[in-house]
Amino acid sequence: KGEDPAKYVQQAADRLGPIVDLCGQEGLVYGLEVEANLVGQNGRMLAALAKAIGRPNLVCIFDGGNISSQNLSPLECLAEYRAMRDSFGWMHIKDYRVDPNLVWTGVVNEEMLKNFVPCDVGDSGHELILRDLKEHLPVIDAKMKKLGAPGVFLELEGGPAWIDRTAKRLGFREADYLLKSYGALWAEHCAARMAEQRQHATDLDARVRRVLDVPNARKRIHLGLHVARSHVLER
Repeated sequence: KGEDPAKYVQQAADRLGPIVDLCGQEGLVYGLEVEANLVGQNGRMLAALAKAIGRPNLVCIFDGGNISSQNLSPLECLAEYRAMRDSFGWMHIKDYRVDPNLVWTGVVNEEMLKNFVPCDVGDSGHELILRDLKEHLPVIDAKMKKLGAPGVFLELEGGPAWIDRTAKRLGFREADYLLKSYGALWAEHCAARMAEQRQHATDLDARVRRVLDVPNARKRIHLGLHVARSHVLER
């Protein structure tokens, strides 16, 4: 807090890189969210951090509320979004109304963040950002699908009543809601992955058995083992 985050980009990248690699080994995409008071506190710093980490399974998460709560105007929020657009993966729809009486000290007092509002009445410039996103959506969507995701998605963040109203306007019903925790989703992912591996082992075993059930195939296998053994003994 209160220091130039640029000094810590490489240090943060060195710490995050191994974690991103572990996610990659599990077929997961690591989302790096813009957050006040951290190294990636704005679009420019988050883009620099993503570049320093340099992993294909890492994307950035834009959150307008986390930008405007740093006393930035809608146009400044738009500029921060554009700065990280090349590494953009998905977005949190959350907004904040800047308090004009607040004396900005360069640090967000997270205990005093009281002005979160629906995204059409705050200072994050969502209309400008979403219009820009629409133009670049095909390329970003293709990138996310290549990583194994369904595509680009937007997460609604806010009070239950506002989420219900917004979801309804977007054509969704409560039956469409995904209410599971990240922990539950991770457990399901692990279980599905283990089931897939077991099925792969079963299929492989079945193919081997089919090969071994063919008389000529058994002869070729035995002959191959005999030749290999003879070669080892000769050496």
